[in-house]
Parts: sequence; C-alpha cells; structure tokens
Amino acid sequence: MNPSIVNQQIRKVSNTSALPVLIFALGQLVFGTIAGVIFTVMERSGIALSDEMKSLILYSAVYIVGGGIAVLVFYLVRSKETGLRLGQVFQKPKQSVGWIIKWFVIIWGMTYLTNFFTSMFTAIMKLLHIELQAPQIRFNTDPFGIFVSVFSIAILAPVFEELIFRSAVYRNAEVMGQGFAIIASALLFGLMHQNYAQLFYTFVMGMGMAFLVAKTRSVIPAMLFHFLLNGYAVLTGTLLKDVVNIDASNPSQLRDLLVINPGLIATILIPALFNIGMIVAGIVLLIVTLVKCRGRLGLIGSVFLVGMGKKIAVFFTAPVMIITIVLLFVSTIINAIGILR
Repeated sequence: MNPSIVNQQIRKVSNTSALPVLIFALGQLVFGTIAGVIFTVMERSGIALSDEMKSLILYSAVYIVGGGIAVLVFYLVRSKETGLRLGQVFQKPKQSVGWIIKWFVIIWGMTYLTNFFTSMFTAIMKLLHIELQAPQIRFNTDPFGIFVSVFSIAILAPVFEELIFRSAVYRNAEVMGQGFAIIASALLFGLMHQNYAQLFYTFVMGMGMAFLVAKTRSVIPAMLFHFLLNGYAVLTGTLLKDVVNIDASNPSQLRDLLVINPGLIATILIPALFNIGMIVAGIVLLIVTLVKCRGRLGLIGSVFLVGMGKKIAVFFTAPVMIITIVLLFVSTIINAIGILR
C-alpha cells in the first residue's frame, strides 16, 4: 500500500481516537467555568449551595452531559466506517470468572504499587523544598455527602470513563495493534486526570483495563474493576476522613488526632495491610502468568505493516491528537505548580 495512504489512515485513527477525549476535556473546562460563575451569582443573590451539592451538579454535568456528548460524537463519526457499535462492548466477557479475578488482583496491585512510588516521589520533592500541588478530595460522613461521593466517583466516573477510553478510544485504536492501543489509550486516560499525583497510577490502571477489554471483548469487566477501585477509595476516604483531610504541610495534626482517637490506628492499618497484600499478590500473579506464557500475552498486531517508530511518529503527530495531548499536558503542569491558585 502507498506509504502516504497508510499515513493518512493512521492519522485518521489517531484523530478519531483523540476526538472524544478532547471533547470530554473541553467539557470539563467549560462546565467548570460555567458552574463557577453560576455558583458565585447564586451566592451573591443569597442562595448558598453546600459543597456537596456543587460537586453533584458539576460531576453530573461533566460526566453525563460532557461524557455523553463525547461518546455520542465518536460513534456518529466512526460507526459507519468501522462498524463499531456501542452495544457491542456490553456482551458477555469471553474469559472465565477465575481469569478475570486473577487480572483484577494483578491490575489492583500494580496500580497501588505505582501510587506508592508517586507518593515517594512527592515526599522527595518536599524534602528538596519543591512543592507540587495535587487536588484533594474532601470526604464527608453525612448521608448526602456519602451519596455524592459514591454517585460521582464510584458510578459516574467508571461508567463514562470506560465508555470514552475503553469502548471508544481503545477499540478505535485497536487497528494499530492491541499492545499499541493499550498504551495509547492509557496515556490519554492518565493525562485526562490533569494532575501529576494521578497521572502515573491511572496510566497503569488504564493499561490494565484496556487489556481486560482486549482479552474479554467486553467493557463490563473494566467497568466493574473501575467501580471496585473507586468504590474502595470512597470507602477508605470516608472511614479515614479526618486523616485524609489533614493538611500535608502540618504532620503534627496526625499526631494530635491519634492522641484524641487512638482507635484510629487500626482503621489506618487495615487498608494499609490490604493494599500491601494486593501489591504482593499482584506481583506474584503477574510473574507467574508471564513465565507460563513466556512473556507473550497473545495480543493481536497492527493491520498497518509499518515499523513501530513510524507508527508512533505518525499517530502522535495527527492534529487532533497533538491538540489533545498539549491541552492535557499543559493543564497538568498548571495544576502541579499551582499557577491558577
């Protein structure tokens, strides 16, 4: 096939893969700005909304409206040409329950291991007097606050992020080779969070969930895993609300808190031991699996018979892809150094 035609086809795959991510990212920016203005006007008019209600409104707008539009536009653009249909990803998984559980443990362990290294990096930066900003999620133990956290973080995020990044981005890029599509979709997924603290572990998490879709041909296991991981974060965040909300620049607050509530130590240790256990189990299972299959995971190659270097160069220099990556990367840097704070 003519090299120029191949390049054109790869750029089309790249542009259409980046399109729903760009729409979703712009939706976050637009809805965040509009919500900020509306909330300010309401407060000046004497109508005060709680932080939980503000979060509920904003998350609903970003995910249901912004995410919904992103998915809809993608399938309208690509369905006729590629035959991709949204309903296809909700089929019964083509792997056993035992296989899925094994990979749940592996992905969970690798995700938390990466998060551990990110925390170590943050600690080293603080020792060097380099402060990188990271958004903090505030958890509340009142019923409405718990509902907002569960609905926003454990339901909306898994559903719409899986529809965007696995059912759309990954499946669209699969013609580049499943391994390539796994890494590309995970990179966009990590950058989409737009903060350094989540970038690396969401990249690893994104690779794992794209792998689940590749091997099961269904988005259901990835959604379920995403729900479990985010649900676990909400559960531990709620139980450890006082610890999570401590000012990181004032560690003496933790000491004072433990003096007041010594039973909190057990609440801290149980999730910590669980996470360590999952990391160890994940590493062991991954090593055993790679040894058994001799490092070959049975991923399908690309339909484009070009070298990896050329695929990377052409795919990541498509116009929509460049705009998307630059937007997310710049936003990540801005959030890390706190320019707009």
